[in-house]
Amino acid sequence: MTNKAIDLFWHNDSKAHSPFTEYEIRKNVETGKYLIKYWNYNEVTPTTEKAVESPQTATGFISLEGAKNWAQNHFEEKLQNWFKAPTERELLTNSIQSLVDACHSRAAANGWWTDLSTGEPLTRNKGEMMMLIVSEIAEAMEGHRKGLKDDHLPAYGMEDVEFADALIRIFDYAGGHNLKLANAFVDKLDYNDNRVDHKIENRKKDGGKKYYGVEMIARKPWAKYTAQEIEQMRIAVMYAPPEAPFTPEYAAAYLGKSSSTLQYLRSHKPKAIRYSKIGGHIRYLKKYLDEYIANGEHHQTA
Repeated sequence: MTNKAIDLFWHNDSKAHSPFTEYEIRKNVETGKYLIKYWNYNEVTPTTEKAVESPQTATGFISLEGAKNWAQNHFEEKLQNWFKAPTERELLTNSIQSLVDACHSRAAANGWWTDLSTGEPLTRNKGEMMMLIVSEIAEAMEGHRKGLKDDHLPAYGMEDVEFADALIRIFDYAGGHNLKLANAFVDKLDYNDNRVDHKIENRKKDGGKKYYGVEMIARKPWAKYTAQEIEQMRIAVMYAPPEAPFTPEYAAAYLGKSSSTLQYLRSHKPKAIRYSKIGGHIRYLKKYLDEYIANGEHHQTA
């Protein structure tokens, strides 16, 4: 046989074994030709010697050496497939599944899926688990708005840790309820890449999805805004980039104040919140509103 980087090990002239496949060579006494019978093992866990395919055959070799060469080439192909670089989809799917397995196994080991009074498996309430995920997002928002550090992990912001908690709960939920989260995640990424309503040119059209998630609301006296409109304005600022400019009404909604309170601050405490005045129009940058919140001055009243 020709020299190979990795050769199959033949126990004798008729049998060889690899982590992927077992080969057995037999000679047909009637034709005088050689036949190879081989079994493929589980290639996800190659050391698990469990056949996942029925025995297969390769026939018609006129010499033992020719049969061994075929087995060697077959083995090398298997080996190459095993060590080939994974696709992006495989990387993402495996990564998500690893997170699901890690979070759920830890939760199960700590008894969160066990009835502590009986020791029997516990059927978790899906609605309750979903709302616990929502609560972590709400706490992340609170941490962001107030610029807080996390109580348990002070090296991180509360926003970071609460989002981590939300992910841990999501992955635990997926594992405990046997969701196909990893595949759904990758399929949804691919789907979103090709969604017509996600294309930039369509988002710019009337009625298209906007960057901040809501339509800009027309200016009017503060008392005329509904609670829903104020909440829409607050959310618009919340998800805006740091350099995004906003009217006093949007700034007031984000800070939980009224536009008249901001007018008072501009007149009596002009350094409280940095703003710009361009052609008679007042504009607040998102980053300066966050700076004001971070400094704790938003608790002051007019």
